[in-house]
Amino acid sequence: MSRRSRQNKHRVAHAAAAATKNRRAHPSAPPDGNGTTLEAAPAPVEPPPTPAFTTAAPAAPSQAPAIDRTLELKRAPNRPTLWLDALLALLLFLAALPLRWDAARGDLWLDEASYAMAGARGFEANRWDISDTASEPEKLIRLRHYHPPLTAQLMGLASSGWGKLDRTLRAPFMVAGGLTVVLTYLCGLSLFRRSEGLPAQSRKPHPPTFWEQLSRFTLGMVPRWAALFCAVVVLFTPPQVRASSHALPWALITLWLMALLWTLLRYAETRRTGWLIAAFGTLGGMYVTSEYLLPTLLAAGVAAPFLFWRDFKAKDRVRWRRIAEAFAFGISLFVLVALVLWPAGLTGGTLTMLRHYMEMADDHWPVVIQGQAYDRAPKWAYLYWYFHEYLPYLIFYALGLGTALVLIVQRKLGTKGAVLLAFTAVILFVAHASHIIGPEYLAHVLPMLTLIGGLFLTHVLSSHRPLAVLPGIALLTIACGFIARHVPSVPLSGMEPKAQQSRWPKAARFIKAHWKTGDKIIASQYAIAARWYLVHREGIPPYEGQVEGLPEQEAKEIIVRNVREGVYRYVVVGNSFMDWTPVNNHIRWTLRDWPLVWRSEENDAARSRLLIYEYKRPEPKKKAPPPQPQQQQQQQPPALPLFYLWDWRWPGLITPRRIDDALQGFAPRKAPEVIEKKRDLPRAKPAGPAGRGVRGDINVWDFPEGTFWWQRLPREDIQTRPGKDTRPKRGD
Repeated sequence: MSRRSRQNKHRVAHAAAAATKNRRAHPSAPPDGNGTTLEAAPAPVEPPPTPAFTTAAPAAPSQAPAIDRTLELKRAPNRPTLWLDALLALLLFLAALPLRWDAARGDLWLDEASYAMAGARGFEANRWDISDTASEPEKLIRLRHYHPPLTAQLMGLASSGWGKLDRTLRAPFMVAGGLTVVLTYLCGLSLFRRSEGLPAQSRKPHPPTFWEQLSRFTLGMVPRWAALFCAVVVLFTPPQVRASSHALPWALITLWLMALLWTLLRYAETRRTGWLIAAFGTLGGMYVTSEYLLPTLLAAGVAAPFLFWRDFKAKDRVRWRRIAEAFAFGISLFVLVALVLWPAGLTGGTLTMLRHYMEMADDHWPVVIQGQAYDRAPKWAYLYWYFHEYLPYLIFYALGLGTALVLIVQRKLGTKGAVLLAFTAVILFVAHASHIIGPEYLAHVLPMLTLIGGLFLTHVLSSHRPLAVLPGIALLTIACGFIARHVPSVPLSGMEPKAQQSRWPKAARFIKAHWKTGDKIIASQYAIAARWYLVHREGIPPYEGQVEGLPEQEAKEIIVRNVREGVYRYVVVGNSFMDWTPVNNHIRWTLRDWPLVWRSEENDAARSRLLIYEYKRPEPKKKAPPPQPQQQQQQQPPALPLFYLWDWRWPGLITPRRIDDALQGFAPRKAPEVIEKKRDLPRAKPAGPAGRGVRGDINVWDFPEGTFWWQRLPREDIQTRPGKDTRPKRGD
């Protein structure tokens, strides 16, 4: 046995003996509020008196003082409690899936269709960011919206394993949402399971009475009920339901944030370095999911001083060596996750992603708040939205923040509470510094705010009156029902009933049934959804220029000309989020002459949100048969006399309808005197549309049979009195 092994063995034996001696001296040492038994600190060992001057050799290493092991708290096994927590976590997960499955209706959004097409490229292509076009090396990265590949890889896995239906593609993110609810419960257990604020247990030698047992049971259930309430709140929070029911990175971002927070809280509770290694694993998951790794690292760095404060105070070199080893293993785990899922990120893909988001940092996202349009949302926008639409949740968050401030003033917050507040503050600050588009973009912070609200519950229920806990638990149950029934007056973007109606699968089947080789289609929303449903889902053979995007505002002249000339057989106009779809005006005017061959069937009588127009080539005109010789010459009607036309704006004058009536019965030809008059008149203005006059001294009146010229008379030469003939009394 080596010298170091003998030293460690001696230290462990010495610490165990000291702990046994201390337990014998204090047989009724109280556990913490949830049955957690803390090892009592070993009694200080008095060293033997040492003379001022001695020639003896220094003490052997085996006589070193015992190491303080109280930093590593060990929980006594409690199998019934463990099984109860596992059962509650399973029930929460199963309850979250139906809610998110029901919300995952409707067509894939633009971002979701992009991720789905990127996932169809395959696992290896997304690992290495391999583009299928040599001239566009960033094509696959752009298709993923410059995100790491985990979202696309999960959609590709779901597509190959469960099919290409909309809900099956969203299934991995529903699972992530259910795991987020479970992690909220586990974080609550770790956060609220503490001894501060709980009454001291009885140290009498006699067995506890019934009331003492009831007090211990009710106070021990407070952390579990508070954690369960927080998990139920997250279960029904509308922004969380939206984020975890669609194939977007926000479900995974929230999952990794809560997993990281749980590992930090568990380390603060147990001081076991294995949780630090797990924390690096969650950071690796965030790295292959989103650029949100940087704010996550910042939040963990701000929470680190509170997390390691006890280690700083201990000044134990052995302890710091173990922490350094955990960091080394954690970094290795981080690199392993990156190499398995996104090795291209380590070779430059990360810089490409960060450069893109730095370039779009100054982009504006207009929003409308209380009828007023803002080019960039104000910082108080989230507070306004949650006050008007999610007031019960906002009140719960505010009560938790107030309780945290009280605990800070009383110096009772504890290490775990400080870690939670520091971590949440950074994530909340980054959310306000980023683009504020709607209340749904705060979804990843809501589970942490809910845990802060749980501080209020534990502070109120953990009183010195255990019987007050039972009514408090009943009130929590009622509050859960109230929150579950709360529905915002304005649904979130994409969560309204019309937006959750499926349209594109039926439209794609209709187009496939009439598709011919060489046909082309131009569709709204950059044609991303059209390309996914037609090519990847219905299996129409792809070729160059097959599906193109329909311009919304400005359009190139060649696109407008191609639409007019029928280069595109189908034009698809639609938007799942609104009844009105923006289309270039020239193209919209052209579509007025195209037949509408398919429209979406809406659940109500509202306007269809998806329309398909088809170009019909004009049939060649048939040649008119040669005129038959007339046996008898028809008598020509009398020649058309000269008429005068006055300005139509003048009251009481001849109107086009009266002139039309006056011209009936005359031959469709110009009078000779009009033709002669035309030669002497000044240059006339060009003729207007058929049946309308052109303003000016010389007015033109167009008929299918020919053009007639009229001269306007001076106003004073026209009789305009009622009942009188308004025709001119003299010639021109």
